[in-house]
Amino acid sequence: MNENIKHNNFDLLRLFAAFQVLIVHSFYHLYTEHNLQLPSGINTFLKFIDFFPGVSIFFLISGFLIALSFDKNSNIVEYAKNRILRIYPALYVNIILSVLVLYYFGFVQFNSEFFSWLLAHTTIVQFYNPEMFRGFGVGVINGSLWTISVELSFYILLPFLMLLFTKNRFYLFFFLLASFMIWMYDLSSSKEFFFNKLLHSSILPYLFLFVIGIFFYKYLESLKKYFQDKFLLLFMIYIAFGIMIE
Repeated sequence: MNENIKHNNFDLLRLFAAFQVLIVHSFYHLYTEHNLQLPSGINTFLKFIDFFPGVSIFFLISGFLIALSFDKNSNIVEYAKNRILRIYPALYVNIILSVLVLYYFGFVQFNSEFFSWLLAHTTIVQFYNPEMFRGFGVGVINGSLWTISVELSFYILLPFLMLLFTKNRFYLFFFLLASFMIWMYDLSSSKEFFFNKLLHSSILPYLFLFVIGIFFYKYLESLKKYFQDKFLLLFMIYIAFGIMIE
């Protein structure tokens, strides 16, 4: 598996996706939230890298790699163990460090709200952020952790999705199309409403990306002739299309 990742530059793609998320969020918090004008050069750069959304890249790659992993070992117990080890050790280190920082700055009160947050973050509800932390930093302890909830949902659904791929791909296409439509709604919906905010942090708007990743994995050999050694051409077409629909 590691050789396959290196051969297909998945590490490079994930590094780029992480860089995109880091840069966009940094400038958003430093400039937009404080009503500051972005320098024109930086604004142009941010618009360009917005054509390559890091979160979407992560979810699509995840569909490819997790499907590959499950195909290599479809034992549910082994699969679950590997997925748990993939997420939770690093997540718990993150939580411990977060609590220490919050405690140092006086934002921790050992009450029901705190323990609800702790339970949520050590299980599968990492998008939950209590009011007691709103005065710290940008108001969210680690804003990127909501993607962990989505990723864990992908892990839970993956065996079912792989079964659908084998038994009846029509339903898989249906889920893909339904999720894409929800994603389109999510892009334009107001996050002031609780339902829209909850929807944005759920698996529903992103499932289509994960499913596309699965299809890429399953049909990789057939698709190679359309993509292999055509990076520059496809890159230019993608950028032109992005500019047209902007």
